[in-house]
Formats: sequence, structure tokens, C-alpha cells
Amino acid sequence: MKLSHIILSIFALLVFASCDNEDVDDLSQTTTADLIAEESNLFDLLDQVVKDDPNEVDITCIDFIYSFIVIVYNEDLQIISSQTVSNDGEFSTILGNIEANQFINVSFPITSELEDGTTFQVNNKEELEAAILACKAEEEEELINECTGLFLECVWEVALPDDVAFSTYTNAVFDNEDDGTTDLYYRGVSYNGTWTVYLIEGELHININLQGEGDVQSAWNFDWKTVIQSNDTMTITNDEGVSFVLNKECDEANYCKTLDFESCIIDGEASFTLSDYDDCVIIIAAPQQEVDEVTGEVSPLVEWGITYYDSQSDADAAINILADQYIISATAGTQVVYARIENPETLEYTVAAINLIPEDCE
Repeated sequence: MKLSHIILSIFALLVFASCDNEDVDDLSQTTTADLIAEESNLFDLLDQVVKDDPNEVDITCIDFIYSFIVIVYNEDLQIISSQTVSNDGEFSTILGNIEANQFINVSFPITSELEDGTTFQVNNKEELEAAILACKAEEEEELINECTGLFLECVWEVALPDDVAFSTYTNAVFDNEDDGTTDLYYRGVSYNGTWTVYLIEGELHININLQGEGDVQSAWNFDWKTVIQSNDTMTITNDEGVSFVLNKECDEANYCKTLDFESCIIDGEASFTLSDYDDCVIIIAAPQQEVDEVTGEVSPLVEWGITYYDSQSDADAAINILADQYIISATAGTQVVYARIENPETLEYTVAAINLIPEDCE
């Protein structure tokens, strides 16, 4: 039975009912070894169990069953408060008000119940800490496995947070393998590298390391703090404050890796609809927006005009435009055609070669 299925049942904490001589004698036996110090790891773990802060890492695999009494001691081991708590919020408030060098007390044994109804006892604070740590470790492993599994599903396309106007890496694509390797497809070029999912102080991270040296590697070779928004979206942020949104894409028609396009051979021919490739031609080969280095303003988007030709010279001259439906014989093999990408306002243009590949799909 997994510890993540444990419901930690705390039925009672140490209760002091009177102040007679016998109680004073008992208090005189209390030592710091019996208590949970504010600066201790166990105190921090308890705080993670009961807190509900979206900006902090919580432990959710253990729940306390209420109500019970929490007793607070000062640095001289004198009781300064005794309060019944009825929920996580009240317990968290008490823990949040504990000052440096103060302590709380928990009475043992504590009964714990498994999902199947069986119970066991935690007999001291060391066992309590070990139980929470084991639960936390399993929870963290599940988080790593979740992120790893997601990262292997389909490909992940780069997008921008709402507060970022432009990045050259918009629409770049990560294609990841289960052996820890990855290919980043950016502007039609594949950059090989590795990816690793792990935790740093409870925070989920993805380390990306692309081979070689250059602007692309310098932009991506970081430990990225990772927040999973859903099964389809995650946000990554590096230690320089740069953030990207990664969106899962499973339909090849919705993302662009290269300017190589395939079509199945039917009755000895492969048919290509050239306009289907306009978006990829723009993403990979069209001039990008420019950013003013002084003002930071981004140039307007261009509604590019795309036409296709059999040769570079025809594309340069804008003559002999190809029909949208382009047929290739199976025996002809891969054909190169040329896309003219033209700004309709300035008539400035660039030409990109694309590969049309007949494929035997049987």
C-alpha cells in the first residue's frame, strides 16, 4: 500500500488540564528532545501538510483528522498557549505565528489509517518525520513521472505568456524521446540535445541542454522551473526570468518542424496541395518581426503573400506560378519547389525551397 494513500489520523495532542504540583513536576521533565522546534525540518514538513498557498510547495498526500489541541512553548519550555484546532487553516495559522526558538508539542502514539482500513502507530516525532518524508518522496516521484509522461506525449510547441509581445522562438517545436534526448525544431533546423525532469527543493524543473554553441543553445540551455497548468500546457521559467508556454500538439497539421512535406502515393501518383504549406513556410522562412532596441516596440505583423514555382529563377521573377494542386509521379521521387514570400505593401520578398516527398503509405 502506498504511503501517498495514508490518511494520518491525529486523535489527541498533549492536554494539560491543571496546574497542580504533579503537573509542575511533569513539566520539569519536558526537554527540547520531546518537542518540535520552529526551526526543525519536521516543523517545516507539518507546515507544508496544512498550508494552502498556491505560491508554495504543499504536501497533499497526508491529511489530519480534527479536532485536537496544539500546545506552544517558549524558548524556556514554558507553555504560552493551548488551542483546539478544527481544520488545516487553524493549524496553519498557529504554525505561522510560531516565533524563532519556540516549540510545539504532539502526543504520541499517533494512529494512522491506510486506505484498506488497517492502522498502525507512529510512536515518536522521528517516526512522524520519516512517514511524512516517505509520503513526500513518493508524491514528488509521482510529479516527476507525470511531467515526464506529459513531455513524451506528442510534441510541444513554444508559445508566449500573455505579457510577452514577441520572441523569435514562437512556434519552435520540441520533439522528445524516452531515452532523454530531444530535438528542437527552430526555423526549419533541428538542434539535438537532452532533457531531464527533476525537483529542486520541491519545485519541478526541466533541464534542457542542446548540443553545440550559438544563440539557440544560449537561449535554451537552462534549468527551467516548470509549472503544469493542464495535460496540454506547461509554463517554464529560467533563472534570468525568461518564460515560455509549451503547448502539446498531437496533430502534425498544427505544427511545423521542417519544409519537408510528404503525401501518400495513390495509383502511382502523390498529390500535394501547395497552399496547405503556407503557414509553415511563413513560420520557418518568412522574415520575422523586428524589435526596436530603444523603445522595445515590435514591428507590425505582415500578411505575407505566398506563391510557388518550379525554379528559383521563376520565383525571383514571379513568373510561371504553379497550380495549387501539384502532382508527382511515384517514380520521380522528391521534388523541390520554391515558395516566394512577398510583402504585399513593400513588394520585398524572400524565396524558400521546399521538398515534396511522395511516400509509400502501405
